Amino acid sequence: MAVEQDQMDQIKFIILISVFLIGCATAQKPVDPVGQQIDAAKKVVGALSPSTGSAEKYSPVTGKHYSSALEYEPGTGVKLISVEE
Repeated sequence: MAVEQDQMDQIKFIILISVFLIGCATAQKPVDPVGQQIDAAKKVVGALSPSTGSAEKYSPVTGKHYSSALEYEPGTGVKLISVEE
């Protein structure tokens, strides 16, 4: 009887390890929601922050330069003017 119990324990152990290994082999990389939010925030901040260098639009009120993707200045709501080079 003890031998049969040992064999059953071994079979259970083998099945458990097999299920674990199959799960590890088929698992997908976990999604990093915090990392995705940080990337999205960087894109928004990049569009809203005054640009340094070749700006394409500026605010006639504050004189700050912004990306050409914006139509109105975020702080004042003034329509941005295109910079002609």
